[in-house]
Amino acid sequence: GFIIEAGHVYGNHGGGWVCLDLKTGEKKWGERGVGKGSICWADGMLYLFGENGGQAALATCSPTNLEIKGRVKVEGQGPSWAHPVVADGRLYLRYDDTLYCFDVKAK
Repeated sequence: GFIIEAGHVYGNHGGGWVCLDLKTGEKKWGERGVGKGSICWADGMLYLFGENGGQAALATCSPTNLEIKGRVKVEGQGPSWAHPVVADGRLYLRYDDTLYCFDVKAK
């Protein structure tokens, strides 16, 4: 998936994460992050979930760089194509046959 925010496109490309200028298509940055996976945006942050290995990360939504603010690893096997979901201050991750829930409310 891709996120459009403040004139930039954030998403997965070539096994990593990329930020593009929406008008020009210029690549602002490319980073490995948690590897190929899915994305969501909430409260000004990007939530990244890797397709393999159960790796998830919280990152700044910035055209300058991808700055990882926190990481979590969940247990399971095989690839996951489920997108992370943020609702009411909780992050939901589905991996394998388990649904995980994390409190991500600002403290």
